[in-house]
Amino acid sequence: VRADDWPFGDRATGTWNGTRTTLDDRGIHLEANYTGEVFTLDDDAAAYHGNLDLLLGVDTEKAHLWKGGSILVYGQNGDGHGISDRLDFAMPVSNYEAPDFTQLSELWLYQELPYGVTLRLGKQDANRDFASPRFGGNFMNSSFGVLPTALIPSYPAPALGAAAFVETTKWLTLRGGVYEG
Repeated sequence: VRADDWPFGDRATGTWNGTRTTLDDRGIHLEANYTGEVFTLDDDAAAYHGNLDLLLGVDTEKAHLWKGGSILVYGQNGDGHGISDRLDFAMPVSNYEAPDFTQLSELWLYQELPYGVTLRLGKQDANRDFASPRFGGNFMNSSFGVLPTALIPSYPAPALGAAAFVETTKWLTLRGGVYEG
């Protein structure tokens, strides 16, 4: 057993006898994550919601395609029901609460250009670049996440769009985006 393989490594399924490492070295990253949440207020108000994320990332330079690019294919499945509707809460208890769905959530190309300019084109979640609080993901309650009145495409309904980023200095990056809807 290799020291970086299951159960000693940082991935639940290990390195697949080195196959995962070989793919990563060639610019192909595979990931599967499942988040399950159980909520209960009392015996009459209990709920479960699960979210499965499947990601395929490609570093175009490592994959010997072209320099400075990356591609993301991101599928999701949400199942179960949250507890917020049953209790008439003004805001959801969790950022994961949503009706059941299975979808291609994101499919985009990210490309680095000269002079500190980068572009992301395709179906994407604007939270990634414009509305994700730095530490909000550490908390379960949705109050620490994105404001529900923010009119940007976000979970569970990302949209087609284009985002541009210009790194003017090491401490200042300008960002802008245009999205459908």
